[in-house]
Amino acid sequence: MPRLDHKPVPRIDTIYSLSLSELIEEPRRDCPEPNRTIRRKMLSSAFRHYTSEWMGGMHSWKEATAILRNGWPEGAERLRALAGKLSTQLPQAKSIRRKVTWAEDGDEICRDRLQAGQIEQCWRTMRRSPFVAPQTVAIETPWGGHFRQTADELFWQGAAAAVLTDILEEAGYRVEIYANRVSEERGRRHCTRLKVKEADMPMRLDGVAAALCHAGIFRTFGFLCIEQAEFDVDDWGHGHGSELSRQDAEVLNGGIESVHMGTISTQSQAIAVVRQFIEKGDRQ
Repeated sequence: MPRLDHKPVPRIDTIYSLSLSELIEEPRRDCPEPNRTIRRKMLSSAFRHYTSEWMGGMHSWKEATAILRNGWPEGAERLRALAGKLSTQLPQAKSIRRKVTWAEDGDEICRDRLQAGQIEQCWRTMRRSPFVAPQTVAIETPWGGHFRQTADELFWQGAAAAVLTDILEEAGYRVEIYANRVSEERGRRHCTRLKVKEADMPMRLDGVAAALCHAGIFRTFGFLCIEQAEFDVDDWGHGHGSELSRQDAEVLNGGIESVHMGTISTQSQAIAVVRQFIEKGDRQ
């Protein structure tokens, strides 16, 4: 169940935490009294108040719900194209998958090698690469953006996290993804923290694309999460917000090895962030 925690870190008054599967139920939930009026407006007239272009091409709550539930194939195709472009430009992430080694002792004998006289290399063992690497990585990314940003700019914010997740999982890592948005009003701060992917969950690219990259999902379901703040978020004032700091994210994810995405609004910035992380890991 979603939960509202008070003072989870010193600089945040409340944090609303939920999973991707729980996000779709947000329109049915109540919110604190200061935001009930704007919630009713959001549910009844958001698509009259906001343009379809600002909503990433969406026209209704029904359409938004269908994309969140079923995924966003067009967004997934754009992410695959980005991953393909990067695959020709970057070294592979260092793999931590178990690899076969052969020696004079081990876990399992290969009779073909034994009969061929390869006595010193007839035993098979599965071993990991010798370098030290975390097996679970948490990717922390801002969710959405401010009200002046276009739908395309919001796409690239999520794209870097989605593509990096795909690259890391291909190398054998277990990856969690958190999307965060901090709202502030008169010195009080509320954080929405969406767990987009569990570490043991297979990567479903169209689902991650919908949650992280589609402006209309953030500007509907994400806005409802912002309304869980215990202060008035202002009439149609959801688009004002900021990133969750690296220090606060590290406290909230329990010290798991983390990758922190800053604000990204272009394809070149998304590529640069992924490149920086992969090349840094390649030097270790």
